[in-house]
Parts: sequence; C-alpha cells; structure tokens
Amino acid sequence: MANRGFFIAAAKGIAAALLCSCSFFDSSSSALSGDIRILSWNTQTFFDATADGGEFDEFSLSRGQWNVERYRERLDRLAEGLLSAGLASGMGSNRSPDIAVLQEIENERVLKDLWNRLPPSCGYAHVVFVPLGPGCSFGTGILSRVAPRSVRSHAIDGDGVSLRPMVEAQFVIGSQPFVLYACHWKSKTGSGGDGELRKRQESLVLTRIAELEKEGEKLPVIICGDFNQTLDEFGPMSALDNGWTLDTGKAGGGSYCYQGVWERIDHFFYSDHFSDGISPDVVAFRVINEKPFINEEGKPFRYEIFSGRGYSDHLPLVLTLR
Repeated sequence: MANRGFFIAAAKGIAAALLCSCSFFDSSSSALSGDIRILSWNTQTFFDATADGGEFDEFSLSRGQWNVERYRERLDRLAEGLLSAGLASGMGSNRSPDIAVLQEIENERVLKDLWNRLPPSCGYAHVVFVPLGPGCSFGTGILSRVAPRSVRSHAIDGDGVSLRPMVEAQFVIGSQPFVLYACHWKSKTGSGGDGELRKRQESLVLTRIAELEKEGEKLPVIICGDFNQTLDEFGPMSALDNGWTLDTGKAGGGSYCYQGVWERIDHFFYSDHFSDGISPDVVAFRVINEKPFINEEGKPFRYEIFSGRGYSDHLPLVLTLR
C-alpha cells in the first residue's frame, strides 16, 4: 500500500487552495481513460464535529443534538451516497464517480474523514479544498482518482456579502486536458439574493475562460455546481451546452424541490468540444432521483439533525464522457 499521508501544495488564485493527496495505491497515472463520470452534489450543510466558530446554530456541539456520533453516521451516509451514485451511473458496485465535486463542505477535515470511509476500489487519490474567506461557513471540495494538473481559486467582492470562491482545476482525459470549474453561487435568500451577485459570478466564469484563451489555452471546459438559478436565469452561459437539455431519459424533474415544486438549479455546463464527435464527448447526464436519495414521497431525502436521518436536500448529478 502506498503512502496514505496528505500533502499540501499551494495553488494560484485569489485564495490559496489546499490540495491534499492521499493514496490507497500507486496512483502515478495522471490521465483518466474510458468512460469518465463526474459527479456534482450539494451535500447540505456538511459540518464536522469540531467547534470552529462558523457552524450553523443547529450544528453547535453545545446544543447536544450534533455530536461526534452523528457526524460519523453522516459521513457513512455520504460515502454510501457516492457509491450509490456510481452504481446508478453504470460504474458497478463499490465504485464511485471518477471525479466528485461536493458543495457545502465545511473544511478539508470532512473530506479526509470521508476518504477514510470509502473502499479502496473508489481510487480517490487526490482531494482539493479551497480555504474559506471571512463569513463563509462551507465551501466546495473535489475528490479525484487522478491528480489535477493545476488548481486555482477565484472570487469576487460581494460588497459585504460572503461569497464562496470558485475552484478551477485542470484534468486530463486520455491526452486531452480540460478545465473544471466548480461553483456554488449566491442563494436567493438574504442580502444580495436578487440576482445581481449571481450575474457577477457568471461574469467571473466567462472572464476566466477568456483569460485562458488569451494565454493560448483554448481548453474544453466543464462548469458544474449549485448555481441557485434555473437555466432561463443565466446570461451568456445559457449559450453553452447543458446537461438538462440532453435527451437521455434520465434528467427527471429537477435536483431540488422547493415548496413542492421541482427546480433545476444544479447544473453541468460544457463547451462544444464535448459535443463535436471527437473523443471525449458527453454521452449521458442524469440526476440520481432514486433511493436512497429520495424519500417515500419521491422528494430529496434531506438530512434532519433531530432524527439523524436523510442525505441531502439536493439530488446528485452525474455527467458521463466517453
């Protein structure tokens, strides 16, 4: 068994990114091959069992409802969720998507603890997490079977509103490098929820893509995450291909259900490089709207701290490339 320790490497960007690598085996390969599955899932306020000061009130250890045992149970359920998503997307048993993008993760400690609960067959050798800025309770993490070529983070000034940074990671499929942008945009609640900040977050994505092209790197891009808006609320990004528009029979009504109404606010956007008939191309997209992710009513089985039951108020999405 190879080194199971973590190392920290600095990454370029507005905020330094934490790049942790932990190997179950010799993971010298730097490229993905075959059918590649990428998951994006908002895990719903996933805090650890350490009092760091940024937790929501209901996750305060002093209140007594949230504790180490509940945290460990929830970690096991998150690991189960990744394996279930892998099985539902055609990877077979005891396998999870090749790259997992997880929103609402409190810190890198959660990702390390999750990694320790996954079987070696998942093959996650690398973990990426961007340290949070002031006022942010959680961020976005990435688990990957192969090392990213580079990791950067980018953020905008929220005019007093705390905004989560966007993670930019470059990976390779076969011999083709591509850029993955992992996003979690401002919600529609609270200050700044009217859409103006989300417009600026959209501009950030497009500006970064344009900057790479100026640097001579017109690379294929995938933009995924929880955007807190439906496809018709986007600006220029709506011209990109989007997983929800694929007629694969697996899209379903949405990934989030608000007051009984399904919404498609979690997305996979991708450039036309992935639909030009030249490998790799997007061949499937689906929302995993089956048990254990849904309850008896067919709605997302959200986590409830008072009962310790449930998974998340969002359903996971999986994009498949071949």
